[in-house]
Amino acid sequence: LTLWVIPRVDATVTSQAGGWMCVCDCSGSVEDRDHSVVPSKAAILNKMKWSIYEWKAAKKYEEEGKRIVAERSRYHDENAALLDFVRQSFPYYSESSSNGGKIFLENAGGAQVPESVIRAMNASLSNRHRAHEGSRAKLAARRTLLSILGANADSHYMFLAANATSLLDLLSQSYVRFGSLGKDDQVVIATENHSANIAPWVAAAATVGAQVVWWTWRKGEPMYDISDLVTERTRIVAISHASNVIGELRDVRSICEAVEDKSNGRANVVVDGVAAAPHVFPSLSECGAHWYAVSCHKLFGPHLGGLCGLKTAARNLVGIHDEAINTDGLCNEDGKIYKAFELGTHSFEACAGVGYGLGEYFASLSKFNSCDTVRARSSAPSMSSRKEQTSHESTGETNLCVEPTALLAPEQVRSAYLRIGLLEQGICARIIEMLRKSPRVVVIETGGCITNRIPIVSFFHRHIDSDTIARVCLENNIVCRSDTFLAGTELMSQLAALGLNGNTHIVRLSFAHYNTKHETERVLSVLKAIEGW
Repeated sequence: LTLWVIPRVDATVTSQAGGWMCVCDCSGSVEDRDHSVVPSKAAILNKMKWSIYEWKAAKKYEEEGKRIVAERSRYHDENAALLDFVRQSFPYYSESSSNGGKIFLENAGGAQVPESVIRAMNASLSNRHRAHEGSRAKLAARRTLLSILGANADSHYMFLAANATSLLDLLSQSYVRFGSLGKDDQVVIATENHSANIAPWVAAAATVGAQVVWWTWRKGEPMYDISDLVTERTRIVAISHASNVIGELRDVRSICEAVEDKSNGRANVVVDGVAAAPHVFPSLSECGAHWYAVSCHKLFGPHLGGLCGLKTAARNLVGIHDEAINTDGLCNEDGKIYKAFELGTHSFEACAGVGYGLGEYFASLSKFNSCDTVRARSSAPSMSSRKEQTSHESTGETNLCVEPTALLAPEQVRSAYLRIGLLEQGICARIIEMLRKSPRVVVIETGGCITNRIPIVSFFHRHIDSDTIARVCLENNIVCRSDTFLAGTELMSQLAALGLNGNTHIVRLSFAHYNTKHETERVLSVLKAIEGW
């Protein structure tokens, strides 16, 4: 009996080609036998075949390694080109900017604005015609916001106002005014909400004598199933798509399905999407939310609020069930519904900034091709020369005569959000990791998956005042803020239990898709250098 060890059938490269070895020969004494026994012709042929196989496998392994390295390099280059394109779109990052090279991490309080938005607003201010240009700009703003939120003009209304706070306040008053909220009803409110989606509902409940039920946030624990709180008495469920303090995303679709089931379809879900919409695609046509509010100044636009509502929810609220259509293809009662939610004259320049400028930016982001970057750099006019050009010159300026319906297609929105997600991926993970490891720092989070969040990090230090941290950051050219950020009293009480004590403010670092990982490292170095950290 002769035992041979043959090569392993994989891509492993052995020190000796073939890897053959005679390890046992029972035909004679081991001491007397030569262990380099020559195999038979068939064995030699097999050895040659295996050697060729090993060589091919090793070659394939080497080529695969090179391909992976090249793929990673290409991915890095494409992301770098995309980031370069994005930052060139924002005057804040131009060489002529007066920001002094500051790292801007206060995006949750108001994001920077792309040049296309500024051009559109300037063009609107340069040509005031309320009945024509103003009306068209307002229509464009509605259509663009519906597209960005993933809603449909056939199934949703888009109401406009100065900000999301005023719209949510008017919505809560409407439930009282039209008798859709009574003394036997319940209002479920998430404690992590911004006060704009808390105070109005508490006031509405107090007005009619309805019961308020709190959906409570707890550090280190996932938000428990809201269906435990919803009953057939529930009329309103007020939640955040993502808290402007905690930053963790909620599964709006699952929440809406649970509310629909437990309330037998009698409850409406009101979602504050202000913090989430700049980062993730809301997809309202699929999630089932009855109402969804945004503030455009945090969505890379001017100060303008939007409230997207299901037409069925709005008509039921106002008490309109007649859907008769006139010769223009519009519901005869739409005017009455808009008057119920929109008061006074809109800012037409803000509408133009959103309808044309923001739509243009999302479209350009969706169409970005890294191969065009060099060509764009060489042909694009300088920021200063662009300022001198008028809106009617052939320079890519916003054309206010473009039909609003053609400004932004749904597939462009999805593509734009995909690119936003690529740039924001992992951008604040290092900061969260460092803060979690510091025994003196409390990160405000539920402890959920780090990938299931928008790039907002809020924390406080047990020994260093939050205002001091924000001041030191600003002294080092890092723009962030310490505040309560209009968090509800319930959430602030919970934070006090975690050690906030006299330090009534928290520090918030809020990123956007134009921030860089280099800026993240700079923030880390500044925080670590603070005395007593």
